[in-house]
Amino acid sequence: MKSIIITLSLLFLTNQFCHAQNEILKKDTLQYKKVFAAKNFTFYGIDYSPLEYVEADKVGTEAEIATYFAPWISSFENSWYDLNEISSTFQKTTYLNREKVQRSFQSKKGTWVTFERHPLTLDSIRKIVKTYETKGDAGTVGFVVLVEAFEKSVERAFIDVVFFDNASKEVLWRVKIAGDAKKGGMTNHWSEAVDNAFHEFLLHYKQELKKYKNT
Repeated sequence: MKSIIITLSLLFLTNQFCHAQNEILKKDTLQYKKVFAAKNFTFYGIDYSPLEYVEADKVGTEAEIATYFAPWISSFENSWYDLNEISSTFQKTTYLNREKVQRSFQSKKGTWVTFERHPLTLDSIRKIVKTYETKGDAGTVGFVVLVEAFEKSVERAFIDVVFFDNASKEVLWRVKIAGDAKKGGMTNHWSEAVDNAFHEFLLHYKQELKKYKNT
């Protein structure tokens, strides 16, 4: 009987641990109903410009880690840039306009391999969105995936999915998500963590869309 109880306890704890890996960490709903009311979306892709790589042993290796930006972006493209599939997921026609955003990693400078993570604030996200060259009339909605950090000690990627008005660039909805990394080299290890986080967001989006439709 003891062994059964111990086994069940371990299974419960394992399940709790696994579930905790991919999770919604923060939601700024702001004017999120405008997101669900929009007829279509413009997807601006993935932006690595805010990235912090958090690993004490890697501090000072920005030039080395920067070589992975291109394969990380390509991996995300391969996973998520099927517009028919993503339009079906969002239940809205979705257009892709990524060149001005996801290539912004090319101008990344300074010290961004760090000892600790500094989560993006809403104000810092607003400043980032203001720099985008967006397209669309007032009331049309765009969104972007900001890669905030890769934190080695917890094997997690942290992303912010941000929706905004295309014309004013006003942020309408921000969701911060953590995704777990898997074993593998630098490319696959962190690419899968980003994919897991974005997938977790899509599950959350579907739940919120259902609530919106039922109101």
